[in-house]
Parts: sequence; structure tokens; C-alpha cells
Amino acid sequence: MAQRACYIWRNSLLLASLRRANSLQFAVARAFTVSTHQKTPDKVTHTGQYWEDSDYRKIRFADRTKEVNEQFAIDLVAEEPVVVVKGNHVWCDGGRGALGHPKVYINLDSPEIADCGYCGKRFLSESHKDLFSDEKFTYEK
Repeated sequence: MAQRACYIWRNSLLLASLRRANSLQFAVARAFTVSTHQKTPDKVTHTGQYWEDSDYRKIRFADRTKEVNEQFAIDLVAEEPVVVVKGNHVWCDGGRGALGHPKVYINLDSPEIADCGYCGKRFLSESHKDLFSDEKFTYEK
């Protein structure tokens, strides 16, 4: 009988602490929704992530602004000129020795710009250069 009473007592303490934690969570959520009614635009990240004003995860930005790098890697790679190659294949290793990436061979037989899967560097065969008049080009040394 004493074990059962102890078990009930422990469960009641657990329930009470859960109720306190739950009410605390709701209190924080209420305080947060009250404090975020100032319409601050949420910056969108490179993955498209943004939070609504009522989202509790936005609490981390209550006392500071959300900092997002506006220079997305895909845009920076697109600004680099296409490397024109005389042959029908090329290899890329990132160009930085130990700081580069594993060497990959890229086939340039098809009439399209091929890119390195690691660093995004773009290559084109010289025989297909006339098809891409709007691109900036640089020539392989």
C-alpha cells in the first residue's frame, strides 16, 4: 500500500511539473506574439525559409535582427565566365591544390555548358561557342 501511495505521489509531482512547463511555454508564446506585432519583414534565406510573425521560433530574433547573407552561392557561380576548352573533355580539381576538390573529368561532347559538380565552374567546348553568344567567356591556358 505504501508503494502505491509513493507511486501516486511521484506521478502527481510529475503532472504538476508538466503543467508548470506547459503553462510556461504558453506564457512565452503569448509574450512573444504580443511583442512581435510590430510588422518586421522576415528575410528569406537561400533555402526559402522564413517564419510568420506568430511562429514561436522567431523568438530568437526578438532582441536582434535576422542576418542573412544575400550573396547566394548559385548567383556568385553564375557570374563567373564560362571556360572555353579546345578539346572535348576537361578535368577540374578546384584549382587550389589541397584546398580544392577531387579531380573530376567532364565530357564536353554535347552542345551545352557543362559544370563541375563540386565547385560549379562552367566549361564549354570551343566548337559550341557560337551557340552561346550572351555568355562571358574566358579561355583555358
